Formats: sequence, structure tokens, C-alpha cells
Amino acid sequence: LTASLDAAGVRIQWQLAHDPQVSTSYVVEAGSQPGASDRLTVPVARGIDTITHPLPAGISFIRVRAENSCGTSLPSGELQLAVP
Repeated sequence: LTASLDAAGVRIQWQLAHDPQVSTSYVVEAGSQPGASDRLTVPVARGIDTITHPLPAGISFIRVRAENSCGTSLPSGELQLAVP
């Protein structure tokens, strides 16, 4: 999981699961504190590994979860990013 600032907002990229049965989609979350998702919750289709989205100024805690027919995974490792 990586996150960086760009002109359109925050660019968030992650590594796709190699087995298509492992994940059918992803959810990208960002919050104002660890584990929170009060700043961003974006569903992402399988095969997409990057999104760019605006986030409010301040420190955001960013993570990705995989989803499939069994449910939603635990979150990825969390990144902390300061948005000016």
C-alpha cells in the first residue's frame, strides 16, 4: 500500500490479489484516526489497483480491504499521510 499527493488529491495504490477467488473487489478507507473511515470509503472493482481521491487537510490514516462472497477482509497495514 502506498499513498502520495498529486494535483487531483491523494493517489492510493495497492497490490492486487493473485487469485481472483481471494478478492472480487476492494474498499479503500481513510479516517481522521487509526481504524476510522470518516474521510473516505470507496468501493473499487477487481483489477483496479490505484485510485486518486481528494481528502481534507490534516493527517489521514489509509487502508484497503478485499471483498469476496465470504465477506470483507481485515484491513491492510495502515498508512499515515499528512494532507496540506
